[in-house]
Amino acid sequence: MDKDIIDLIQSDDYKERLKGEYLELYDRVQKLAIMLDKYDRGVLDFTPTTPITILGAQLSSMQGYLCILEYRINLEINNQ
Repeated sequence: MDKDIIDLIQSDDYKERLKGEYLELYDRVQKLAIMLDKYDRGVLDFTPTTPITILGAQLSSMQGYLCILEYRINLEINNQ
Protein backbone atom coordinates (compact mmCIF):
# COMPACT_ATOMS: atom_id res chain seq x y z
CA MET A 1 0.00 0.00 0.00
CA ASP A 2 1.16 3.52 -0.77
CA LYS A 3 2.83 5.30 2.17
CA ASP A 4 0.69 8.41 1.63
CA ILE A 5 -2.47 6.33 2.04
CA ILE A 6 -1.07 4.69 5.18
CA ASP A 7 -0.32 8.14 6.61
CA LEU A 8 -3.90 9.24 5.90
CA ILE A 9 -5.38 6.10 7.49
CA GLN A 10 -3.27 6.58 10.61
CA SER A 11 -4.04 10.29 10.95
CA ASP A 12 -5.63 11.72 14.08
CA ASP A 13 -7.96 13.74 11.84
CA TYR A 14 -11.07 11.75 10.91
CA LYS A 15 -11.34 13.59 7.59
CA GLU A 16 -7.87 12.44 6.63
CA ARG A 17 -8.73 8.89 7.73
CA LEU A 18 -11.87 9.05 5.60
CA LYS A 19 -9.81 10.08 2.56
CA GLY A 20 -7.35 7.27 3.27
CA GLU A 21 -10.11 4.70 3.60
CA TYR A 22 -11.58 5.86 0.29
CA LEU A 23 -8.25 5.66 -1.51
CA GLU A 24 -7.44 2.23 -0.07
CA LEU A 25 -10.85 0.86 -1.02
CA TYR A 26 -10.65 2.44 -4.49
CA ASP A 27 -7.36 0.63 -5.08
CA ARG A 28 -8.79 -2.69 -3.89
CA VAL A 29 -11.90 -2.28 -6.07
CA GLN A 30 -9.75 -1.62 -9.12
CA LYS A 31 -7.59 -4.69 -8.47
CA LEU A 32 -10.56 -7.00 -7.93
CA ALA A 33 -12.32 -5.65 -11.03
CA ILE A 34 -9.19 -6.28 -13.11
CA MET A 35 -8.92 -9.81 -11.76
CA LEU A 36 -12.56 -10.58 -12.55
CA ASP A 37 -12.20 -9.10 -16.03
CA LYS A 38 -9.17 -11.31 -16.68
CA TYR A 39 -11.14 -14.31 -15.43
CA ASP A 40 -14.02 -13.47 -17.78
CA ARG A 41 -11.61 -13.15 -20.71
CA GLY A 42 -9.90 -16.44 -19.79
CA VAL A 43 -6.49 -14.85 -19.23
CA LEU A 44 -6.25 -15.02 -15.43
CA ASP A 45 -3.00 -16.78 -14.53
CA PHE A 46 -4.46 -18.69 -11.56
CA THR A 47 -7.70 -20.37 -10.56
CA PRO A 48 -9.48 -18.61 -7.70
CA THR A 49 -10.48 -20.87 -4.83
CA THR A 50 -13.44 -18.61 -4.03
CA PRO A 51 -16.36 -18.99 -6.43
CA ILE A 52 -16.53 -16.21 -9.03
CA THR A 53 -20.11 -15.40 -7.99
CA ILE A 54 -18.87 -14.63 -4.46
CA LEU A 55 -16.05 -12.45 -5.81
CA GLY A 56 -18.56 -10.63 -8.02
CA ALA A 57 -20.81 -10.03 -5.02
CA GLN A 58 -17.81 -8.78 -3.06
CA LEU A 59 -16.93 -6.34 -5.84
CA SER A 60 -20.50 -5.09 -5.98
CA SER A 61 -20.57 -4.52 -2.22
CA MET A 62 -17.21 -2.78 -2.30
CA GLN A 63 -18.38 -0.50 -5.12
CA GLY A 64 -21.49 0.39 -3.13
CA TYR A 65 -19.43 1.23 -0.07
CA LEU A 66 -17.07 3.27 -2.24
CA CYS A 67 -20.04 5.36 -3.41
CA ILE A 68 -21.09 5.92 0.20
CA LEU A 69 -17.58 7.04 1.16
CA GLU A 70 -17.48 9.39 -1.84
CA TYR A 71 -20.82 10.87 -0.77
CA ARG A 72 -19.54 11.38 2.78
CA ILE A 73 -16.38 13.03 1.50
CA ASN A 74 -18.46 15.42 -0.57
CA LEU A 75 -20.66 16.22 2.42
CA GLU A 76 -18.05 16.44 5.16
CA ILE A 77 -14.91 17.60 3.38
CA ASN A 78 -15.67 19.28 0.08
CA ASN A 79 -18.67 21.32 1.25
CA GLN A 80 -17.14 23.05 4.24
